[in-house]
Amino acid sequence: MKITGLTTYIMESPGREYLFVKIQTDEGIHGWGEGTLEMKQGTVAAALHDLEGFIRGEDPTRIDYLWQRMYRHGFWRGGEGILTAISAIEMALWDITGKAYGQPVYKLLGGAVRDYIPCYTHVGTAEGALKLMEDGWRAFKSGLRLPPGSGHVFEEGPAIASTVANYQAMRDAVGPDVALMCDVHGRLRPSAAIRLGRALEPIGMAFLEEAVPPDNIQSLRRVREAGLSMDIATGERAFTKWGYRELIEGQL
Repeated sequence: MKITGLTTYIMESPGREYLFVKIQTDEGIHGWGEGTLEMKQGTVAAALHDLEGFIRGEDPTRIDYLWQRMYRHGFWRGGEGILTAISAIEMALWDITGKAYGQPVYKLLGGAVRDYIPCYTHVGTAEGALKLMEDGWRAFKSGLRLPPGSGHVFEEGPAIASTVANYQAMRDAVGPDVALMCDVHGRLRPSAAIRLGRALEPIGMAFLEEAVPPDNIQSLRRVREAGLSMDIATGERAFTKWGYRELIEGQL
């Protein structure tokens, strides 16, 4: 079985576009991968077509070999766009391999560990959370809130105050047994992130995500060492095993 080509699809939905790649083979088996990178769909789509030459004519079940070929053979090999494209292709290769062997991919990766996955959803207001609770949701994540009238001007103090007030309203509405999480999207300095965490502690938060810019490990260390009562989440914008290795070895 050999790879014959790939096709990219950008799918529109309210508030976001999604990018998918379909890889075809000469035996009629195809695989799907997902490569959504917000506001960079065209970049990833172009990267996917650039990488097509590395995989065309190759055996799609040689996943590790093809990953190394895509990652190491190009001189310009880093960056979120290229790495997201490689990830999307790898997903599609696993899909093809599972279909070729007649097995779900989770069995090829070592088998199932549990038969459920705890999920949360995004919501911005207490009213929205109450409506979602009617559908069975019991965990909610939101982000920093800018005060009304602030436009695109970001000031840490007002943003922290507005965010804390919003989470307090959510906690008052949903009660103590619902998980609440805050995603900062890396917009705060370490001192401001710690201030936000301290202000959120009485509300009872599950975790604080990307409290500081993801490309500054030492800033994250300062937040971690502040001893906040909530978990500190990160890794959404880390790429490759080497990026995660630094986080793991640093116990961040």
